[in-house]
Amino acid sequence: MKNLLFIKLGAVGDVVMAMTAARRAIQKGQSCITWLAGTQVLPLIRRVLPEIEPIAVDEVRLLKSGSLASVLELARVNRLLAFRRFDHLASGYRDPRYRLMALSCRSRSTTPEFAPEPGRYHAEAYYELLSGRRLEPAEAPLHPSSLIPSASSRGGGIVLAPGGAKNLLRDDALRRYPISSYVRLARLALDSGKSVTVMGANSDDWVRPYFEGLPIRFELGTLLLEEVPFWLQQFERLITHDSGPMHLGFLAGIPVTALFGPTRADEKVPRDYARNGSVVIQAGRHLSCAPCYNGRDYPDCPHQRCLNELIPEPEFIG
Repeated sequence: MKNLLFIKLGAVGDVVMAMTAARRAIQKGQSCITWLAGTQVLPLIRRVLPEIEPIAVDEVRLLKSGSLASVLELARVNRLLAFRRFDHLASGYRDPRYRLMALSCRSRSTTPEFAPEPGRYHAEAYYELLSGRRLEPAEAPLHPSSLIPSASSRGGGIVLAPGGAKNLLRDDALRRYPISSYVRLARLALDSGKSVTVMGANSDDWVRPYFEGLPIRFELGTLLLEEVPFWLQQFERLITHDSGPMHLGFLAGIPVTALFGPTRADEKVPRDYARNGSVVIQAGRHLSCAPCYNGRDYPDCPHQRCLNELIPEPEFIG
């Protein structure tokens, strides 16, 4: 078994896929994992993967607070790792600078730049990173729902997550399905007799006025991240775009309607997503420009045609 140091601070979706890979690697006896994780996602990792050793990294100080705070946070993490020895160092980033957090420890080998193959589910790429072997086609597909117990009943109606797609470094607004379309979905669900809940973080409170006058429930900034997948298990379906809540829905094991435009669905959803009634829609297939995300950046896009042209349908609700 490899004694492995893994660097992945966030974001939520990437961490969910990495946790899925880590659990499989641990179950197969391939890795004993120490994980450098951001303080935002650390409670989720601790709750879902108690078998790993997490080390907290203050990502705000490291990435957003200026050069002095960044240097001090790098020094603090390196003190925690000083003189430790690992069989392997794996970073879940394309940017080699993240490895500066591990200068004080020793590893026998180091994974080169993290560069998943286009069109391949990223959890599989994380599995290869953590285990040192490729997932064979005959093996059970990786699915985040394997991380937590399944719920027995789902009578809580529809939950919408119209915000998200944002992290410390940038706001990926192109990934968000238009808020007007979410309002139409809410109306469709209500007309079909289903209750509707709108979920999100404190930073998603901007969506609230758009649903004014509709008899819906809001859960914006009211839940701890580590509570969200268990809370989601009460609902019959989550509808959202490529975002952290989408990955938390797959983790919860509930049916998800996942809406994609500039990013590729086959890189972000489990191969067997349809087994529980989940629906994945890749919008803009008729457009030469979609999907347009290259793994690092988006091109300038003044129209977001791929998602703007995706009309809400009753089939989204199930």
